[in-house]
Amino acid sequence: MPMKKPDPELERHLAERRAEYADEEREAAEYEMFQARAGIVDVTLPKDVYAAVRDIATKQKTTPHALLRDWAIERLAPVDAAEDAAAAVADLWRDVERVARMISGGKDARAAS
Repeated sequence: MPMKKPDPELERHLAERRAEYADEEREAAEYEMFQARAGIVDVTLPKDVYAAVRDIATKQKTTPHALLRDWAIERLAPVDAAEDAAAAVADLWRDVERVARMISGGKDARAAS
């Protein structure tokens, strides 16, 4: 099979895309570093679970963010440094899934998203 001549227009287009993605990757890495330094964690919830959290937060006159943060802190507070924090996080996740199942009528919370 004969080699094709490089297409300058295609090469220019590809170079632009590479530069664009490099900028996006750098921005994503910078944002991840900012989050790590600030102790920020992104959590994706199914829409119905988020709506329920928002409703509970409204009733408690707080924000969904503050409510979820307080739940996590409350759940992890009893964990001693020598204890297994991973187990406490797993327990917290099971609690979130249990609430999600209650809200979604027994459906798998991950499937509801």
